[in-house]
Amino acid sequence: LFLHVKYIKEMFVKKRTLLFLSLCASALNAQLVQADMVNAPSSQVSSSQVAETGGQLSVVDEAGQIKAILSNIQGEIIGVTAQFSSETNSGITVTFSMDEQGRYVAVLDRSAFAEEDQVFSLKLTAQLTDGSFQTLSDYSFEWKKDVVSAAEKPTALDNSDATPSKIEEEATSTTTSSTVNSSLTAGATSSTSNSLTRSSSNTIAGSSNGSTSVPSARVSTASSSVNVTQPTGTITIENRNDAQGTFDVRVTNVSSPKDISSVILPTWSQTDDLRWYEATRQSDGSYKLTVNKKDHKYRTGTYTVHLYYKDSSGGLTGAGGTTTHLSEAKPTGTITIENRNDAQGTFDVRVTNVSSPKDISSVILPTWSQTDDLRWYEATRQSDGSYKLTVNKKDHKYRTGTYTVHLYYKDSSGGLTGAGGTTTHLSEVKPTGTITIENRNDAQGTFDVRVTNVSSPKDIASVLLPTWSQSDDIRWYEATRQSDGSYKLTVNKKDHKYRTGTYTVHLYYKDSNGGLTGAGGTTTHLSEAKPTGTITIENRNDAQGTFDVRVTNVSSPKDIASVLLPTWSQSDDIRWYEATRQSDGSYKLTVNKKDHKYRTGTYTVHLYYKDSNGGLTGAGGTTTHLSEAKPTGTITIENRNDAQGTFDVRVTNVSSPKDIASVLLPTWSQSDDIRWYEATRQSDGSYKLTVNKKDHKYRTGTYTVHLYYKDSNGGLTGAGGTTTHLSEAKPTGTITIENRNDAQGTFDVRVTNVSSPKDIASVLLPTWSQSDDIRWYEATRQSDGSYKLTVNKKDHKYRTGTYTVHLYYKDSNGGLTGAGGTTTHLSNPSAQRSYTVYIDPGHGGRDSGASYGGVHEKNLALSVSNKLRENLLQYGINVLMTRTGDYDVDFKTERSRMTNASNADLFISIHFNATGAGVSNATGIETYWYQYNPEYQPKINKEMHNNPTRLAESEILANKVQESLIKETGAVNRGVRRETFAVLRETAIPAILVELGFMDNPSELQVIKQDSYHTRLAKALAQGVMNWYGAVEGK
Repeated sequence: LFLHVKYIKEMFVKKRTLLFLSLCASALNAQLVQADMVNAPSSQVSSSQVAETGGQLSVVDEAGQIKAILSNIQGEIIGVTAQFSSETNSGITVTFSMDEQGRYVAVLDRSAFAEEDQVFSLKLTAQLTDGSFQTLSDYSFEWKKDVVSAAEKPTALDNSDATPSKIEEEATSTTTSSTVNSSLTAGATSSTSNSLTRSSSNTIAGSSNGSTSVPSARVSTASSSVNVTQPTGTITIENRNDAQGTFDVRVTNVSSPKDISSVILPTWSQTDDLRWYEATRQSDGSYKLTVNKKDHKYRTGTYTVHLYYKDSSGGLTGAGGTTTHLSEAKPTGTITIENRNDAQGTFDVRVTNVSSPKDISSVILPTWSQTDDLRWYEATRQSDGSYKLTVNKKDHKYRTGTYTVHLYYKDSSGGLTGAGGTTTHLSEVKPTGTITIENRNDAQGTFDVRVTNVSSPKDIASVLLPTWSQSDDIRWYEATRQSDGSYKLTVNKKDHKYRTGTYTVHLYYKDSNGGLTGAGGTTTHLSEAKPTGTITIENRNDAQGTFDVRVTNVSSPKDIASVLLPTWSQSDDIRWYEATRQSDGSYKLTVNKKDHKYRTGTYTVHLYYKDSNGGLTGAGGTTTHLSEAKPTGTITIENRNDAQGTFDVRVTNVSSPKDIASVLLPTWSQSDDIRWYEATRQSDGSYKLTVNKKDHKYRTGTYTVHLYYKDSNGGLTGAGGTTTHLSEAKPTGTITIENRNDAQGTFDVRVTNVSSPKDIASVLLPTWSQSDDIRWYEATRQSDGSYKLTVNKKDHKYRTGTYTVHLYYKDSNGGLTGAGGTTTHLSNPSAQRSYTVYIDPGHGGRDSGASYGGVHEKNLALSVSNKLRENLLQYGINVLMTRTGDYDVDFKTERSRMTNASNADLFISIHFNATGAGVSNATGIETYWYQYNPEYQPKINKEMHNNPTRLAESEILANKVQESLIKETGAVNRGVRRETFAVLRETAIPAILVELGFMDNPSELQVIKQDSYHTRLAKALAQGVMNWYGAVEGK
């Protein structure tokens, strides 16, 4: 009934609105009014397959867009699409997206449908969290465009159903608001009406010039008439500007029998350029509007302006009109040529007195010297309103002569309006450049070329100076611009085959197009120079077999890339050395006889300068003498340790006639265990070696050590030897059993007094209760030097009884040395396990737990619990559950009562988290075990709630499960926590509650609602349970 009444009201409002638009159109030369009309009652759409899945669907107009909105969503919907069709068109697929209010919204576009189509349908498909797709019930609605011709006579008083009293009622009553968008060709306006005054005659009151008529304000009915105060308004045309194509409309003497919310001035030159303007109120109470012909297709001629007052209900009251005339204007523009520069090849074009009958978006200046170099330039507006352009002949193939410039104005539509033109002339100029030779240096073989007075008729991209002494060494150099505007180049004869004599230099200017313009040339002369160099022998050392060669007074007519000193004692040991430059400019070389076959006697040294091309220039030579020397070395035995089987060898007073690359100490106890050791140099200059009998087959007795110096060529020089003695030692080790725990099935083995005649790489403790469970353990070294091992019977088939432990030392070669053994005894504890787990899926039935986005905690918890059950059954664990479906189970005591009545070993309650604060960023997994709180006393578990064993095993269970969950999922670890939850307080066995993620975090919800994620959670929970059994002596 409500929808029926609403429909009747809407149709009534439509009739009244269309009547009003018809009257307006009649006043405006019979224009057309068109409106989008949507009749779309809100309706519930739902799935026929899945209960409580769907929502409330409506089609509404929001901000000029027709939108389909699905709200009040039920069920676990995560996506919506729809087939949008009409009676004649199968239509298109639209996709809904979720807005900030949690609704699914889609914009409907009817451009793919015929305008005649009126009845449309939406067939929605919803995607659910389990991946399935459900079709929702169909939805149909009306959407059409009503078009009314203003040329038709208004039918307001022809309504045969309207009695006098009804007409009077329609003229005064207020109805619900209805908006109609009307399109009047080039212009558009919208009107919102709450009431509509009907007129029996539809008479039009004339304006002052008699050119316009507006609706009368008199209302008549069949039985009565009412005189209403006439609206007033004086329209004045001001500031008409034919050049700009504008005029102002001012309205004074403003009054109306109704309130005035705005003053409307529909304006046109022809019927297809009508625009409905809203005038602006001025400080003196008048209203003003500026009309521009650009908004009316740039037309000139007669413009008509009507005056309407719009009231707060959206009604329009006519109050007169007027006309005015815009004449055609011609474009103007004065072109002036300024700053013509023949040398630079540039001139400026300035345009003043700028105007055009159309708008001017840019000023265009096409310019050319010949037809093939035409360029269309856009001038730049200056602060004084003129426009300016700089023309450069480089953009016109560097041509001189007459240049033609035309003037065009470009409007915002891209049209061009010509406004004149002019010409100017650029003359040809010659290049200039003065070449000067500076800083000529015969010794270095260099000179500088400087170019001043630089100019060219073309642009100068670079200054080139081709230079040569003969035709085969020409080089094209680019000079470098200096701060004073000159250009400079340094020429070096090394770049010209080190030739001396006459050098020729030419000058060219290179433009940006790569063209060259010659500007002169010059010559200069370089003379030949002689090399110099003084050789001195320094720091001669016969013991080391070294001496230094120093070269001073270094110079050469060519460049010096390096200083070479070929050196030899005999012709077969010559070496070409490169000396090193010193900070004082001299060059130095150290010669070592090791590089000359360790020969003594006379050494010859020559001097050569090598240039950058690889050429050599000789500059003298000298000789020196090296004498023979003997090797020395003192061997001392230190730190002999029979128990460890080690001793140190130290070598002091070290010297050799050859270089000493390394000190070698061959060592042996018998001929088959000789080892050549390299001693290590100490900070005091001595050399040291530690000998270990493990490297000599663990032999004791006499050890022999010889001393050799090895030079860099691999040669050996003997320097003496010595002997020492190592005695035999026995292994030791004390085994102690500590911390035996029958309940845990563990004991510690500690080994002290550890020693062995061989090295000890590791301490091994083979341990067994029977021969088939022997395990070889490696003990861990403690900070006090002892070794420790913890034995657990789970590694020995959970056997109790006598355990045997032996002690072995393993050396670095893998050899084992026995050092004793012991036994201990583990008793069998009385604790027994049933290997049964009670699983509690949180919430259920009317208690859905947390619910977000159509997803309920009770369903997630049951999904994970069912998967956990399957995992535990595969491990051979028995499983009981507080619920197996969606029904109510009291959480305060009933779930614990069920558990306490069973023989289960442990209890796990499955939940998903929420902060309760709406949408949050909280994330991660946390696990709880029982914390006693005096304010919450147990009701059915007073005896066991705080039992130490239950609490200890609950803590172990919480840690094992939390560790397994984080490892498997990679979720944020919120840790193990304690709380006095009812299911933890009232349960008599080890119990935990797990929170597996936050449902009020939209990102985390997308993860935790996935079935594949439930599989991973169940796997981790099962592994945590099995780890608990292992920790507390269960399966």
